[in-house]
Amino acid sequence: MRKIVTLAAALVLTAAPVWAQSCIPYGNDGISSIPGRVIVTYSAEWSNFDHFNSSGNRLTTAGQVLQQDRANVHKFGKSTVSDSYDGFFTTVERRSLLSRATVTSYCHLNPAAARNALVNSSPVGTVVFYRAYNGSYVAVVDFAG
Repeated sequence: MRKIVTLAAALVLTAAPVWAQSCIPYGNDGISSIPGRVIVTYSAEWSNFDHFNSSGNRLTTAGQVLQQDRANVHKFGKSTVSDSYDGFFTTVERRSLLSRATVTSYCHLNPAAARNALVNSSPVGTVVFYRAYNGSYVAVVDFAG
């Protein structure tokens, strides 16, 4: 019995850093290092109209900006040449996952700086949206250039 408890504790301690890491190591293809199941990848330019909701209120979190960007693409037909169409965020329910997701970056970027850039500037980049092994949703942003 003691061996089973020790093994279970070792597995939990080994897996915990993957879920709790603050950034994602960049794999050769940008996706192989994702600790979970990739749902969708898309490109975007988070322009000025992505920083305000449909009521005209300024958005204050990176997740809100990601959600509004996808609403602008799918619902309002507002996009830039850098915005790609994705087949996942076509409904309000799915887009709402973005505002509840953990927003992070690959380790060559500072995750807090990446979130700040989404909220306060107009970067161009990609998002890998995935469901982590612990069931939570994560959006990994990477900026072009």
